[in-house]
Amino acid sequence: MTSTIPTIGKKTLLPALNRAGREIYSFREICKLAGIAGNYAHNVVSLLEKEARLVRLERGTYLYVPEGFEGNWAGNTYLIASHLVQPYAISYWSALNHWHFTEQIPSTVFIQTTVRKFYSERVILGVKYKLVTLGKNKFYGLATVWDKSHKIQMTGKEKTIVDCLDHPEYCGGIIEVVKGLHSGFVSGADKLDMNKVINYALKIDNKTVVKRLGYLFEVLNISVPEKKLFKMKAAIGKGYSLLDTTLPDTGKLNSHWRLKENLPKDSLTEWRKH
Repeated sequence: MTSTIPTIGKKTLLPALNRAGREIYSFREICKLAGIAGNYAHNVVSLLEKEARLVRLERGTYLYVPEGFEGNWAGNTYLIASHLVQPYAISYWSALNHWHFTEQIPSTVFIQTTVRKFYSERVILGVKYKLVTLGKNKFYGLATVWDKSHKIQMTGKEKTIVDCLDHPEYCGGIIEVVKGLHSGFVSGADKLDMNKVINYALKIDNKTVVKRLGYLFEVLNISVPEKKLFKMKAAIGKGYSLLDTTLPDTGKLNSHWRLKENLPKDSLTEWRKH
């Protein structure tokens, strides 16, 4: 008898969720829509989880899967990401793709946050979500974008470039940053604000970011105002850094920007020939 009770509740809840027409609901909203409460409500939700009609995102937050799409539904990935952690910003390779700075479509949704969760990666309906925790001093330069009628927090164009210089491993490597800079300054008709890019690079408090940015400006023949170039040179320090953290620690030393060129210059722009 007890197994039929949640089934009855399910028949009330699913039409209510359909009528509401949303993807994500809190447990309280589910109870209100279906007119259920207490252990009974928990049993109904548990049953729908087993049947893959509800997917638990966080405690008290669920993704609704339409009928017929059980096991074959990714949902709105940016909307899902926005419910995994607060504060958050879609970032790195995901943002690089959103701003059309790379043609590559990442299989992982990258999320920036200032809080530390008990997990750094989750797979939800076959999609991997990667949480990158950083200090509050690095959480700036954000933008609000519309994605499928939802407001989503994302790193702005300039901050996306700087973040990818900070962590090339989260954007597919330094070549993807080169594509972004080329799109923003060379072929993009001022898609990027030079002052913002440099100021954000100096603000992020990582000398390697400034080194990589200055070096790539030279590789792409991007003209930099003399005062800004002086500030960048003054911020690089004396030690050497790797150009690309995704590649082996080899290559010649560039004393001008204090970088180890573990990727030849020709390789950085090879993609333009194809």
